[in-house]
Amino acid sequence: MEIKKSEFKFAIFNINNLTEIDLPTICIIGRSNAGKSSFINTIVGKKKFAYVSSTPGKTRSLNFYLINDQFFFVDFPGFGYGAISDLTKKGWNELIDSFFQLEKVRKYIFFLIDCRRQPDNIDYEFIDYLREKKLPIVYILTKIDKIPKSKVSGIKSIFVESFNCDKNLVIPYSSLTKEGKEKVLNYIERIVLEN
Repeated sequence: MEIKKSEFKFAIFNINNLTEIDLPTICIIGRSNAGKSSFINTIVGKKKFAYVSSTPGKTRSLNFYLINDQFFFVDFPGFGYGAISDLTKKGWNELIDSFFQLEKVRKYIFFLIDCRRQPDNIDYEFIDYLREKKLPIVYILTKIDKIPKSKVSGIKSIFVESFNCDKNLVIPYSSLTKEGKEKVLNYIERIVLEN
């Protein structure tokens, strides 16, 4: 898939503004320092498309980006910093819970995690929540350029085991070198074609 058109459409700050969407939505989820904005910018090919903050945890809304008039990227609030105070017992705040209750929205998950750190209880709680919703998850191992190339395969295997998932659903990714971008775009293309 080639990204030819991308635009910010709207931000949702409260449940009263939630609405059903006819296009597939790919939810970008991860800790506040996982590189979510950089990931989006790399995929669409625009340096300053999604806001990249020097202070983790600045996103406080669901930010919707329309891509190729075919699907949405939805940038979620990061967890692990300020947003942690908003989490429910299951790990999500009211806005996010309500979004996932929208029945007509076709939802897919890109779960981003820094490849240099091990998943912890908060990560697993979020993943369990998403699995309970029966949502398809692809795990994006960000900042893969920060580790030696000789260790990438081993790091991927560790995450495959940690997340107990198919190895094809774990993609090492670098916003700097663009490693993994083609695999992500191929996955998105399959999503678009099946809808």
